[in-house]
Amino acid sequence: SIAVMAVAAPYSCTCNDAVKNAIGHGLHVVVAAGNERTDANDWSPSSVAEAITIGNIDGCTDKMAPKSNYGPAIDVFAPGVKIRSTWIGGKAMTKVLSSTSMAAGQVAQILAISEGRDGSKSP
Repeated sequence: SIAVMAVAAPYSCTCNDAVKNAIGHGLHVVVAAGNERTDANDWSPSSVAEAITIGNIDGCTDKMAPKSNYGPAIDVFAPGVKIRSTWIGGKAMTKVLSSTSMAAGQVAQILAISEGRDGSKSP
C-alpha cells in the first residue's frame, strides 16, 4: 500500500495524473522532491499535492542539503546525506548516497512501520 518514487522529471500532467489516480485508489505515494535546488513544484511527481513529497537534509547539521529541491510542495525534510544503501552488482553490494531519494526511502519506512502498528489508513 506504499509506493516510493525516487524520480524527478520536468513537470508532466500525464505523470502527475497517474500518481493522483494511484493515490485516489488508496496507495500511499512517497516522492523524492528532486536534486536540482529549484522549486519542487516545477517537477513531477513532486508537484502532486496529494503525494508525500520529501526534501533532503543533512542529519548531522539539520540543514537542507545543497542540492535538495524546496518550496511549498515539500511535506517534510528527512535525512538523505551519506546514507548507505543497497547497490547493483551483488547481494552484499552497498554504496553511500546523498539525495532526496534516500530521504524518501526513510519516510516510507516510517509510514510502513506506522501502517503495520496502527493498521492501514487512507492516503
